[in-house]
Amino acid sequence: MAEPPNALTDFLRKAATPEEVYEILNKEKCLTPLAARERSKVIEVINDAEASHRRQVAAVMVGGTREYVIAGALFNASYLNNKARRLLDTQTVFKSDNRTKTWWRFW
Repeated sequence: MAEPPNALTDFLRKAATPEEVYEILNKEKCLTPLAARERSKVIEVINDAEASHRRQVAAVMVGGTREYVIAGALFNASYLNNKARRLLDTQTVFKSDNRTKTWWRFW
């Protein structure tokens, strides 16, 4: 099942390059102090995550979006802080209310 969009991946979707990903995360204060000291290593992790995502897409494998792959790699490397985790848990899609009915209930 696909993960719904969330606040963190929405931020990352705006970035075209690993450097832009780093700058957005830094601006939003989502990086740990370690990440702030190791900018080049963080960008290397982002590059590796993007390469992994490209390989998955090329192999027609089902997997996370580019943004989820990057976020997962950064979390595994301990480069994202608790604010980033809260953003990851914040869904940004419209949640259905109970007033909507599924089509099969009409038959």
